[in-house]
Amino acid sequence: MQPTTGASGRGARLALAALGIAASLPANAVFNDWFELWVAENVTHDTNVFRLSDSLDASSVGVTRGRADTIFSTYLGAVANIPVAQQRFEASYTWNRARYRTYDHLDYDGHSARAAWTYNLQNKVTGVLSYDEAETLASFSTFQVPLKDLVTVRALRGSAAWLATPRRPRIGG
Repeated sequence: MQPTTGASGRGARLALAALGIAASLPANAVFNDWFELWVAENVTHDTNVFRLSDSLDASSVGVTRGRADTIFSTYLGAVANIPVAQQRFEASYTWNRARYRTYDHLDYDGHSARAAWTYNLQNKVTGVLSYDEAETLASFSTFQVPLKDLVTVRALRGSAAWLATPRRPRIGG
């Protein structure tokens, strides 16, 4: 006897099982939603890794295995967002690893990090003080040769605003 298909057959049961697996489950807050961990994996196929002009002979700049490559990127990150009275403290860190299938000499481990303090001093002065850092592979659009150039960027930023009239004006008398 041939198995049935349709609402009562095997295909319907598989579809129902797939729907059950794909359905979102309720989210649970960790530390009152002040902390988050995450992981990601990306696969990217780039047809012109070194950003070479179509009119340029790729071998003239040392590209001998074609212009394309597939890059596998893994990310692991953590984020903290902690409110304290009228202030907020934020911190994040992401570690990443990029692996090239063809041009494996470009493989690298990088990161990005951020720490910030959003402050409010007696409703008169507000602002943000932050530090950012990132280490990543430089864009090939700058020098167009198949060499690994890791770049680290660091930035310290601060802003402040003095509220000349910090209280709400009274309307109507």
